[in-house]
Amino acid sequence: MQDSTLECLSENVTFGDSGDMAGTLPDVDQAAKRMEVPLWGRLLIRVLKWAGGLIVAGFIAIVWQLISLNRDIGRIEGEIKNLPQSLSAQLLKQSEKSAQDGHVEQATHSLDTATALIRAARDKRQRIAAGYFNDTSRQLEQIALLSPSGELRDSVHQAFIQLAIYRSAIEPSPSLAGPQKTIDAPTAASSIQGAEVIHVRVHGDFVMPPVVRTLANAPTFFGGIFVGDFADSTQTLDGFRWINSTFVRFKIRYDGGEVELQNVRFVDCTFELPNDTRGNAVAAAIANLSPKLLIPG
Repeated sequence: MQDSTLECLSENVTFGDSGDMAGTLPDVDQAAKRMEVPLWGRLLIRVLKWAGGLIVAGFIAIVWQLISLNRDIGRIEGEIKNLPQSLSAQLLKQSEKSAQDGHVEQATHSLDTATALIRAARDKRQRIAAGYFNDTSRQLEQIALLSPSGELRDSVHQAFIQLAIYRSAIEPSPSLAGPQKTIDAPTAASSIQGAEVIHVRVHGDFVMPPVVRTLANAPTFFGGIFVGDFADSTQTLDGFRWINSTFVRFKIRYDGGEVELQNVRFVDCTFELPNDTRGNAVAAAIANLSPKLLIPG
């Protein structure tokens, strides 16, 4: 009686209609019969096979949930990463609106807070969405038109400088392969033409600016990757034409004279610029990677 009952269960027990993971499993039955597996053993095989199917399905569901969770975490992290830039843009809008309404102190506070966020992103060398630097420069230019003097004007200038430093901080380093030259004393422009990588070991400017800083007879630098090997490596821009040059780890000065920059890159540099429209224009050109900047007399 027990054998006939198990035989009946073995022939009729089903767990669904989804293929080998559930159903009559004829191949398994036939193999079990050929191996003379008892009826209770065949029934156990069916149960284990069905349970295994549930385990596999559960495992797939868990993996899918983990993948979805990881995707959601990545999206949230991306939003958090872009939060300082979004906040700085909103603060700049508030600053411009406050300046238009005559609330200079409030405009200055909003602008200083935006600058602090820019500085924080710079310190982390945080990559930024395309167009951020151009958009921020335009906002600063609008605020500058509303602040010809005073504390707000100073804040605008500091924001321009921090924006330029930020851009320089995330610029990729150039390849330093190629002909090398080392400068350990101030020199003339003509003495370093032709070298591709120039290591500068000079405290201060490695090329002294002309007494009269006009472009009429300005020395011209073509190419060259200038690498500042000292913490106080500096170079003054005005009075020269710089074409296809790159500065790495320099303190860059601009004193308000005539200058021309064509395809000039600044990598991991800081900037000392005058607090006026020319100084802001140089900072904006650096931040925006402008292909050419010409400041005539």
